[in-house]
Amino acid sequence: MQHAAVALRILTPRPTLSGTGNPDSLQNVNTTDLPDGALAYVLDINLAYRLHKTLVPPIVGTLTPASGPGVWVPEAGSAMFVDSAVASPGEVLSLAQLSQALLPAIPLEATDILFATSQPPVGGGAGEMPEGINIVPHINITATPGTVRVGLSFQNVTAAPITIPDGYTYYFIVYRPVR
Repeated sequence: MQHAAVALRILTPRPTLSGTGNPDSLQNVNTTDLPDGALAYVLDINLAYRLHKTLVPPIVGTLTPASGPGVWVPEAGSAMFVDSAVASPGEVLSLAQLSQALLPAIPLEATDILFATSQPPVGGGAGEMPEGINIVPHINITATPGTVRVGLSFQNVTAAPITIPDGYTYYFIVYRPVR
């Protein structure tokens, strides 16, 4: 069993699947440090991919990484929920929460996976996400029966206050693999 960090096992969703020179595509993720079985969600095609490091390309229907071993194999499953919010928690001293999106009334299962990602404003102008901020997705089951919310925690790992720029869009995806 591999004990890699969650950030290496479940990657931040990628905007596109492939593209030469596109640093945001799944194809351009260097798989060297990723564990076998790492999972990534591709936004533009609404599909998850699992890394199989022991497989050797080329294999029809898979994606060969631009660098690193293995192949990305499409994962059978579906996106149960996709939502977004445009917000900023403002100044973060140690911990801040982004307003949460309400999930539709679907029962969640233990195998469901929450992906979350952020995108800077179109046209820029808001600045880069500051160093020292860890963004952690979470699922909250509230006191109201059947109500589930997803959200982001912004953890400041520095000693000084950090201000998050306005205008970022935060995406939430709950993905259900096929069993």
